[in-house]
Amino acid sequence: MTLRGIIVLASLLTLPAAHGAVSLPSWLGSGMVVQRDKPILLRGTAEPGEEVRISQGDKEVTAKADAKGKWSVMLPPRPAGPIPDIVVESGNKIVLADLLAGDVWLASGQSNMEFKLRRAAGADAEIPKAKHDSIRLFKVGRQIAKEPAPDVRGEWQQCTPETAADFSAVAYYFARDIHEVTGVPIGIICASWGGTPGEAWLAPEITRNNPDYAALYAEWDDYRKNYPAIKKQYDEDMAAYEKRLAEPRAPGEKLPTKPLSKPDPDENHKYPGVLFNGMISPLAGLPIKGFLWYQGESNKDRYGQYKKLLSSLIADWRERWDQGDLPFLIVQLANFKPRAAAPSDSGRTRVREAQAQVARETPACVLAVTIDLGDADDIHPLNKEDVGRRLVLAALQKVYEKDVVGSGPVHRSVEFQDGKAIVEFDSIGGGLVAGRDGKGDSLEGFVLAGKDRLWHWATVGIEGDRVVASSDEVPDPVALRYAWADNPPASLYNKEGLPAAPFRTDDWPLVEDASGKDGSPE
Repeated sequence: MTLRGIIVLASLLTLPAAHGAVSLPSWLGSGMVVQRDKPILLRGTAEPGEEVRISQGDKEVTAKADAKGKWSVMLPPRPAGPIPDIVVESGNKIVLADLLAGDVWLASGQSNMEFKLRRAAGADAEIPKAKHDSIRLFKVGRQIAKEPAPDVRGEWQQCTPETAADFSAVAYYFARDIHEVTGVPIGIICASWGGTPGEAWLAPEITRNNPDYAALYAEWDDYRKNYPAIKKQYDEDMAAYEKRLAEPRAPGEKLPTKPLSKPDPDENHKYPGVLFNGMISPLAGLPIKGFLWYQGESNKDRYGQYKKLLSSLIADWRERWDQGDLPFLIVQLANFKPRAAAPSDSGRTRVREAQAQVARETPACVLAVTIDLGDADDIHPLNKEDVGRRLVLAALQKVYEKDVVGSGPVHRSVEFQDGKAIVEFDSIGGGLVAGRDGKGDSLEGFVLAGKDRLWHWATVGIEGDRVVASSDEVPDPVALRYAWADNPPASLYNKEGLPAAPFRTDDWPLVEDASGKDGSPE
């Protein structure tokens, strides 16, 4: 029997209710996990003025639908573990069964969060083992909306090999490991969509009429105005692509490149606010433990805006949930693209910096560094297990207050003296080492510059809990950077095998090319 098989649940608030009938949003269903130790939120619709009776065990409360047919109640908190069925009645009867109290996490972002477990490295071995009765999954269906939607699409499912395979790999591994360490039931809600910029997940009232986003809206206005011609060209390109695809190809000849889709601007999932309205807003207020966020690739060409955007998103989501400073765990962008022979800078490095700054300056916000988990040839690296594990370590230290090392070394200070840069770090754990296994021959990825702002690779050594860097080409250094490139050599770790976070000591602007972009070939 499936988790939803016990009851046929009327779940969409958009459906008209029969006379006196009560309905619930999709995220209130059999098999769900409710946040432990917090009041249980129940809300839904009924006939205006109708009384709704809610019972759990020997406790019963009532609510009255308002003039718009909406009602809500809070049930008493429950400790971790199974909890009694919840019965909701008003002309009809809905039974929510197979319920657990535990920790509920909301995971969101773009393609690397959406990336399915079945595609991840080690999936063939992991999927058959993905049988976890105390882990429940809720995959939010893709949905754009110009105004806040009344509900999301989806349903709670028990974690099984079948359901886990098509769920977010990062979210799955996070849930698996958090449950294993804490023993607490885990509910994981994933609302993600590949290729989406941060502003699509941000409430539109924050960006609309905001001078900081005027240029962005101007681009969308131009796109809308030119869309007939854009669509015509796209249709012609697709016809040529399909014709070429049908033609014979020589052995080893690559498939032609499929044209990028050009959706109508009024139906575009990248437009500011439409994913917040469609996939986040309906969940606001649901008692949860915290948020997981893996996004940023689509904002690299507007890196200067990203810090404010992400800070605004965190503050707004927390305000709408109204549960204090809910933990917000950020996955920093991984390494990508061929390794450069010379020191380099890019929009991607600046997005990483913005993510680190937000994590450092925002209460209850934590960064999971993945600068060593990427793939030079694929923006979707397959190693999602280690991404999940680093989120777990961050959560165990900062949220669950466990005695663990939650991150790799984090730059604290630098002193320039006698032609050297002497760097001190926090979160060194058991000590600084070269290489993930601690067996590296040397440290790479550090660059030095003098007042001329020309960067040169540095010779680096570990001296106790400090790193000392120097370069014959920079006799009087004034600035130091580490792991500062799209795909940098990054060899500094702590003994726990966690990588040092990229950093720079300067505040120099990125030198952009004539196009105004960051110069990367994407």
